[in-house]
Amino acid sequence: SGVYIDARGVPVALIALFEGWPAGLIAGLIAAVYRLSLGGAGALAGAGAVIAVGLAGGLIHAWARREGGVAPRHAFALTALVYAITFLAFLLVPQGLTLFGRVWLPLLLVYVVGIGIIARLLHDVLEQARLRSAQHRFRAIIDEANDAIRIVDADTYRILETNRMDCEICGY
Repeated sequence: SGVYIDARGVPVALIALFEGWPAGLIAGLIAAVYRLSLGGAGALAGAGAVIAVGLAGGLIHAWARREGGVAPRHAFALTALVYAITFLAFLLVPQGLTLFGRVWLPLLLVYVVGIGIIARLLHDVLEQARLRSAQHRFRAIIDEANDAIRIVDADTYRILETNRMDCEICGY
């Protein structure tokens, strides 16, 4: 009653996690300007927090890149970091600790679901796109080869892949 959960940090964190700190900072600045336009006692703290979330997401993005890509540990580390940033922002507001005591669980749920779970879904979407791209490259290389190429299942002798040259030679 009278207390609202501000989940602007979730999309900012996700943008920064997958795109890096420049994109996270831009998304954070846009959200911060909007938060400042709303006004209120927590406007400055909220704006600073959403910018900090963008930068924190950029740090986790750099960590994930060094390890080969975003994994669940990166998403949940970012979730914890965003939650900590939010807590610190509440400390900057008058009566902030009291307010945080009223909303700590909904905030935690929003961040865990919003960042942790959605990051996993986005990771899967990106992985599917990467696999599709690799498959198209493989198909292009196979099709443009001057030699006949046929990939056969060793157990069933079923033809799995073939290229245009093999089709021309076989007449199929």
